Amino acid sequence: MLTSTMTSTQEVQPKFSREDIRRKGVPEKVPSIIELKRIVPSHCFTPNLATSFYYVLKDLLIVAALYAVMVATELQPFPAVR
Repeated sequence: MLTSTMTSTQEVQPKFSREDIRRKGVPEKVPSIIELKRIVPSHCFTPNLATSFYYVLKDLLIVAALYAVMVATELQPFPAVR
């Protein structure tokens, strides 16, 4: 059940019950950045320029392909294709 309280500055602050948190699947304890860095292998945090440019190029090609499909669809003479 969602309830709210008014503070002195008239801001609404929602309060969630533990039942709401469990039902929504929100974890009660979220790991910190330090804990995550300890768990994840160190090679995942080393920057690689070639890999970064590969992902940028791949994203730009996907955007260009989607744009080409959109333009081709808009140029179709039949309204059922649009």
